[in-house]
Amino acid sequence: MSPTKANSVRPPPPRNSVTIATVAKRLGLAVCTVSSVLCGKAKQRRINDETSRRILEECKRLNYMPNQLARSLRASRSMMIGVVVADFRNDWAARILDGVRMSADRHSMLPLVLSHEWEPERERIGFESLMQLRAEAIITIPLPECVDIYAMAMQRGVALVLLGDTLSEMPTVDFVSWAHAPAVKTIMRHLISHGARRIATLEHRRQTQLTRAYFKTYREVLDHAGLPFGPDWRMLVSFEHEVEGALRPVFSAGPKRRPDALFCTNDGLAFVAVAVLRRMGLRVPEDVMVTGMGDLGKGDENGVSLSTVREPCEEIGRMAVETAMARVADHTRPPAHIQLPGTEVKSRHTTQRG
Repeated sequence: MSPTKANSVRPPPPRNSVTIATVAKRLGLAVCTVSSVLCGKAKQRRINDETSRRILEECKRLNYMPNQLARSLRASRSMMIGVVVADFRNDWAARILDGVRMSADRHSMLPLVLSHEWEPERERIGFESLMQLRAEAIITIPLPECVDIYAMAMQRGVALVLLGDTLSEMPTVDFVSWAHAPAVKTIMRHLISHGARRIATLEHRRQTQLTRAYFKTYREVLDHAGLPFGPDWRMLVSFEHEVEGALRPVFSAGPKRRPDALFCTNDGLAFVAVAVLRRMGLRVPEDVMVTGMGDLGKGDENGVSLSTVREPCEEIGRMAVETAMARVADHTRPPAHIQLPGTEVKSRHTTQRG
C-alpha cells in the first residue's frame, strides 16, 4: 500500500492526544483557519462553507472538543456569561435561550444558565456561584429584593444586564425588554375589532417597573374607544390556582352585565382562564373572548388555540448578550435601555366568533 493511501485511511489518534494542530494537519489546513471556524468566525474570516464543513466533520470524527479553559486562560478571561431566568415551565425561557446561544456563539462565550424561581435567596446563591466562576457578565430577570447582590456584582467588574424589565433603584443599569405598551394596544384593538365591548383584565399581582404599562395602556385603549371599565374588571392573582376565585364573581353576572372579553397579561394566565370559563358553562369565544400575551405555545394540554401577541423572545435574548458584551468591552459606556418592538397578533380560536 502506498504511503499516500495509508495516510488517507489512518485511524484517528487517541482522543487525549488530539489538538487543534492535529485537526489542521490531517486536513492540510492552517491552524488559524481551523481555530477561526471553531470560534464561530468563519464568515468574518471569509472561510467558505465547504471548508467549515470539513473541519467540523473531522472534529466530530476525532471526538475533538476545543478546550474552553485553556482558551480562557490564554485570553486572561473566563469566556463565561451567566443567564438567570425565572423558570423553565413554558416556552419563554427556551426561546430567550435560543437567542442567547446565537449571540454567545458569535462571541465564543459559554452561557451558564440558572433559574431563580422568583426566590431572592436562589438569586443570591446563583449570583455568588457565577461570580466565583468568574462570569464576565450576568443577564437576569431582576428581583427588587436583590439590588444589593446586583450592586456587588457590578463592583466586582461583572457586566450586568437586566432581562425583560428594569429596577427603579438601578436606573443606570443596562436592560433589554419587550416594548409592552404597543403590544397591549395592538391586542386590545384586536378584541375591539372582533366585537368586544366590555373587556376585563387578568394580571399577576407582582407588578414590575415595565409591566405596569399593561394596565395603563389597557385603560387608555378603553377610554379612547369610549368603552366602560367596571370597578371589578381588573383581577390580580399571585398564582394560577387563584384564577378561578378571581373570575367566578365577575363572570357569574348575567350576559348583559358580565365582560364579553378577557385580556390576560400572559399566555399562562389565559390558558387557565379559558379552562375556568368553560367549567362555568361559558363558551369561548362565543360568550367570552380571551387573549394572552407572549405566544408561548399555540395550545395547552387541553388543546386551547389561543389568540395572543408574539413577544420577540429570540431577539431579546440575542440583544441581551450583545449588550452584555458591549459592557464587558467598555464599562464606561452610557447605559443601554432597549425595548424591542413586537406587535404581531396571532389570531386563533379564542377570538374567532362566527
